[in-house]
Amino acid sequence: MKINKDRIKLLIKKKSMKQKDVAAALGVGPQDFNNWMFRGIFPHYDKLEILADLLDVDVYTLHKEQIVMDPIVQYGQGSRLKTDSFIPFYEPGQDFDLALFDINKKPNSPKDLIHVPGVKADLFYPYYGKNLFSLSNGDLVALKLIEDISILDLNLVYAICANDQVIFRLLKEGDNQTTLLLLKNEEDESPQDIKRNSIKALYAVKAVIKRNI
Repeated sequence: MKINKDRIKLLIKKKSMKQKDVAAALGVGPQDFNNWMFRGIFPHYDKLEILADLLDVDVYTLHKEQIVMDPIVQYGQGSRLKTDSFIPFYEPGQDFDLALFDINKKPNSPKDLIHVPGVKADLFYPYYGKNLFSLSNGDLVALKLIEDISILDLNLVYAICANDQVIFRLLKEGDNQTTLLLLKNEEDESPQDIKRNSIKALYAVKAVIKRNI
């Protein structure tokens, strides 16, 4: 699992911890932990989950990249897996899109349940539109709600709920701390400005299932 080592170092510093203390909490030697940080790879996902708990963040914030995969997944109907291992899948619609804006409002029943090993997210949602980084028309995207938008990984694509619409964009820092830039691609010469306080809800794209519609 590729990790965002710069963010991890920052979070450890904010906790006023030393890397040897973090290694001990993970049950590994300091040299092993230092090697993982140097390589930017955690070989054990369960250790990454422990680290996330230690740093008081969701584990997805420690990932380096989104997971892009072929649709080798298990669906809810007829599966023997535990219910809590599934991620609900919703089709877009007015009622559900409104629920995305209000995180306290529960949407209607999902169309299906999807299990993807190693992926933790709040929901799957279909992307319809032009190719955008790793996204193609019809792909299913796993979305994870960002509870604190003051701490963002600006190398991820996000689903931004603002101005009564849900759009997918790469985020970059704006000209000041109150704004962000929304990019359609890395070479976007005219990114869109958006004020942080205008964002009603923000979801990180944590996985992409290719459907090639």
